[in-house]
Amino acid sequence: MLSQDSIIQPRSIRQRLLRCLRRSTFTLTLRSSNSTLSVNEKTEERPSTLSITTCSSSSSSIPPNTRNSKNQYDSHMSIDKILIDEGFHQSQQKLSLLSRASSGLLEEKIDYIGQLPVEIAHSILYYCDYKTLLILNQVSSYWYSISQDSTLWRNLYMTHPHWNNTKKRHSIITTTNYRYLYQQRYLLDQRWKNGDKQDRTMIGHSDSIYCIQFDHEKIITGSRDRTIKCWNMKGECTQTLTGHYASVLCLQYDNEIMVSGSSDHTILIWNMNTFEMIRRMHGHASGVLDVGFDKHIIASCSKDATIRIWNRENGELIRTLQGHRGPVNAIQFRGSKLVSASGDAIIKLWDIDTGQCLRDFVGHSRGLACIRFDGKKIVSGSNDNKIKVWNAETGECILTCTGHTGLVRALHFDQDKIEKCYIIFNLVIQVGYLMLCLMKQKLSGATDNPIYETDIIPSSRSSSLIDNSRRDDHKHLNQFIVHAALDVVEEVQWNTQAMYLKSVDRFNEQYVSAFVTANNVKFMLLHDQKSEDSIKNFFTEVYEVYVKILMNPFYEKNAPITNPQFDNRVKLVARRFL
Repeated sequence: MLSQDSIIQPRSIRQRLLRCLRRSTFTLTLRSSNSTLSVNEKTEERPSTLSITTCSSSSSSIPPNTRNSKNQYDSHMSIDKILIDEGFHQSQQKLSLLSRASSGLLEEKIDYIGQLPVEIAHSILYYCDYKTLLILNQVSSYWYSISQDSTLWRNLYMTHPHWNNTKKRHSIITTTNYRYLYQQRYLLDQRWKNGDKQDRTMIGHSDSIYCIQFDHEKIITGSRDRTIKCWNMKGECTQTLTGHYASVLCLQYDNEIMVSGSSDHTILIWNMNTFEMIRRMHGHASGVLDVGFDKHIIASCSKDATIRIWNRENGELIRTLQGHRGPVNAIQFRGSKLVSASGDAIIKLWDIDTGQCLRDFVGHSRGLACIRFDGKKIVSGSNDNKIKVWNAETGECILTCTGHTGLVRALHFDQDKIEKCYIIFNLVIQVGYLMLCLMKQKLSGATDNPIYETDIIPSSRSSSLIDNSRRDDHKHLNQFIVHAALDVVEEVQWNTQAMYLKSVDRFNEQYVSAFVTANNVKFMLLHDQKSEDSIKNFFTEVYEVYVKILMNPFYEKNAPITNPQFDNRVKLVARRFL
């Protein structure tokens, strides 16, 4: 017979197991050769078997605290393997193991990053991308602190394939928060990619803006209203510079000075600290289209087909570079080498020290509008809708980029790829596409406001040739060309007593003709090649129609003309003479 103590002990073990396993929704079932276990039976004669079964037949009755994952549930079921044929005579160590297994403690987690030295942990995390580091922030407080290390984010920032231009500027900085810097640069790239932007309108100029340059603190603009304005990043105008007598066509600045070129044929140098004019340089015979400078010299190019090199300190002319047969639209120089792009469709490489033309780059079929030069490669944009990359040392065209449908107006390249390329308005004029503008000059300044404008299809061409879906784009281009010719009109009108000024400007195969009244109202016509007599007769007839509008008592002087009869008469005259 078993003693009372020997009977109580198995029951107490069984009860403890039941209490432990009930927490995991399991119960114990004792199985032996008989259906029941008698307390009077000796346990040594036939070992009993302990197995674990679930309380219910469906998994839906599992309490919420055990529904974390099916894998955890299956791990509890594997405890059968531990207890098969063990019986109730088990040691306390096995019972502890059973209790830990039923509570899911057998799967012990190891913090391998926390166990390693910081240097080795950093070496491992160096191979992670930014998404992995952001996930590591959420593991633990220690992983958060180690994944925030600035050296890890500096490595990501420096090795980014599209941010290589920032290596030199940040290689020495040790106090920079590179995680924040990476975040801001990433968000900026996403905004450029997705077009996520905030529009801000800065009002101040009274006429068209021709040039602009900016940095992280300020924006400087030059306008046809003869002024240069400096803006802060809030859109507030902080300075207005006056000194030019005509449109400001180009400008460039550094921390010390700013150089601006104008249609008044002059170049002005400004002090960037006081915003006062330092000197005015004369020499060009026409408008200054582009400027550039370094610590020693200033280079300028003009519509007079020349390039001039000036001394930065005293403003004296050093030499004049001549060779182009058309307006020099853009220049850039590195060291003693300067490249120029002209309307004659030729790129020239110059030696600034000697004034010699070292090489001509021929390949574009139409005039050039922009050019960039880094000392080894030249990238040019032209009105033939192409971008070409040249070897500056051999003159070889190593790459031609096609795809634009109009004039490539501005571009920039970095190292071995062209980062940005802009096309203005889709600068293609279809044959027979004309525009008439009546401009009235305000007495208070140089501002010209359009009074009337229209697109005219000449009688010699079918209206089916004009793509209506692209007419708005051409309208913007026509406005751009006509406005650019206004400075020329203002020069020519004082040299003749005739009202009809004939052709005053040209854009590729398009011409701008002008007719100025005694009251300084400008009639501007953009057209292809026509006889002078037909253009003159057209202007004369339109002028008579305009005088009738002025005699109308209901018409306010200098107000926009919206009368449909006037519009019909103008188009009727165009069909007669054009």
